[in-house]
Amino acid sequence: MKINIKNLKTDVIIGTLEHERKHTQPIEIDIEFEYDAAKAIENDDFNYAVDYKALTDEIIEYIKGTKLYLIETLVSLVIGKLKENKQISSGRVKLRKPKALKNAEYVSVEGTF
Repeated sequence: MKINIKNLKTDVIIGTLEHERKHTQPIEIDIEFEYDAAKAIENDDFNYAVDYKALTDEIIEYIKGTKLYLIETLVSLVIGKLKENKQISSGRVKLRKPKALKNAEYVSVEGTF
């Protein structure tokens, strides 16, 4: 089963410029992951499913405490959190930084596992 979480938003310290080191900026994250949902579906039981609310809450709490220079590093950290969940077999994380460039809608980085 594939789960998609689109446009998860939070604010973090990210970037190399002086103002980016002092003030949080918005980021947007798309998370996609797969897991074997057969037992959850068969029993219609949440206890066998991946709790994506708890997962995203944990990811946001974790990354809010970071002060990184690269969005590549942040994507890697989010992937690491997904991989900690033994039910998740594969996934993709795409992170957008809307205010990265003055004349662009956003800059994004994507990673998979």
